[in-house]
Amino acid sequence: MFRKAGRWVIVDYKTDRIDGPPPEKLLRAYRGQLDVYRRAWSALSSANEAEIDTAIYFMRPNLLVST
Repeated sequence: MFRKAGRWVIVDYKTDRIDGPPPEKLLRAYRGQLDVYRRAWSALSSANEAEIDTAIYFMRPNLLVST
């Protein structure tokens, strides 16, 4: 988690090995997890959920996907 341009960004690192773009089913599962992180950070901080961006970083193949 870090701040960028006045917004919070939560990045979840994944070790899944994927070839090419991640399957939508996998992204849906991880988006749900990031939604939980977003709600938790909003509850613990003064951040509004709408001010928190999320992304998934797949270490193999070095791919960042904004959610």
